[in-house]
Amino acid sequence: MKCFICNGNTTKTTSRYTIRDNNHFHTITIPCLKCEQCGECYIDGCTLQNIKSIPPDQWDQKMLKEIQENPDCKEFVSSEDALKELGLYNSH
Repeated sequence: MKCFICNGNTTKTTSRYTIRDNNHFHTITIPCLKCEQCGECYIDGCTLQNIKSIPPDQWDQKMLKEIQENPDCKEFVSSEDALKELGLYNSH
């Protein structure tokens, strides 16, 4: 398959995908076609249709455990506050 963005070649691989389930975010690894040139990922309809039934992978499980056990991980900030903290906020 050719990339719709840049017309580059795509190859079968996996990609990290974050889904929101109520107030929880889960990162899962899903199969996709990825453009070798620009990195655009294409997910097939079957995977997309069943994406919420894919269980969290090891990386997500580790992250959830860290949140539960590390008191410094309990505080969440808005994306705007995170950008300010990193010195990347641009109000324009």
